[in-house]
Amino acid sequence: MGLSTYGELKTAVADWLDRPDLEARMPDLTALARARIHHGRGRAHAWPSPPLRLRAMEHEAPVELDESGVAALPDGFLGLIRVSGDGGRRLRFVTPEAFGGGGGGVYTVEGTAIRGTPAAVLRVRFYRPFPALAADGDSDWLLANAPEVHLYGVLLESAPYLRSDERLAMWATLYNGAIDGLMAADRAAARPAEGLAVGPEGATP
Repeated sequence: MGLSTYGELKTAVADWLDRPDLEARMPDLTALARARIHHGRGRAHAWPSPPLRLRAMEHEAPVELDESGVAALPDGFLGLIRVSGDGGRRLRFVTPEAFGGGGGGVYTVEGTAIRGTPAAVLRVRFYRPFPALAADGDSDWLLANAPEVHLYGVLLESAPYLRSDERLAMWATLYNGAIDGLMAADRAAARPAEGLAVGPEGATP
């Protein structure tokens, strides 16, 4: 069975649980799984898991600060990667308490707002969520490249609804293993292989 579209995900979940009657609940279960994927679950939760952070989730957008040096964070904001100013110069984060009146070279974040030099245009690189799944033919990077994350995430969120507590530990283990493995592979892929020559051809080490 393929597992690259929302329709195929719904079919797979019904097959794994032997519950073809679950289709009406799939939007809710998928929304819960996506919340876990994007935001994680803290240690206070019965089954904690880290938020997913991948290069495929990175996005960059211009943010224009007003005359007070304030602007809303970009839509879909999940977390900052870096902020640059004029000419691509990377800005330094400071806490709101240390920000004071601002000035060149620094920025801060307060709630859902970013603060910096008044009237400046910043380049904000941040993590954003994958597109929502609604129609059966919908897909996203995660379904296309790591469908097990969606599958185990929905199965994990289905257990309390189905009152199948005995399967919670299994789904949680499979889900967290999929998340950890995917993020580790993503980090490794962003680094050059050991021993890779980076100098010009013919250069002497």
